[in-house]
Amino acid sequence: MKNTTHRLKSVSGWIAILCIFIGPLGTVYTMIKAFRSASETSRSPLPDELARDINYSLSTTVALMPVVIIAGLIWFACRLRISHTARGSKTK
Repeated sequence: MKNTTHRLKSVSGWIAILCIFIGPLGTVYTMIKAFRSASETSRSPLPDELARDINYSLSTTVALMPVVIIAGLIWFACRLRISHTARGSKTK
């Protein structure tokens, strides 16, 4: 059980960290892509076109947030369990 908790803590921590870094990176990349495609047209970009690309960019960021929150909560719960188990074994 102790090994499983440590492994779950490690995996959930890595998932949270990766999502925290990948989310903004994806947002910045798709925003740059949206503005680049808008600047490459010979006419001024229509607000609907630009809004659609920005909406996609922000939607992908929001989609990762529950993953980060859940992974962070799992990591925190495992950390509490490990520290509680360590305190319990020291008192015996």
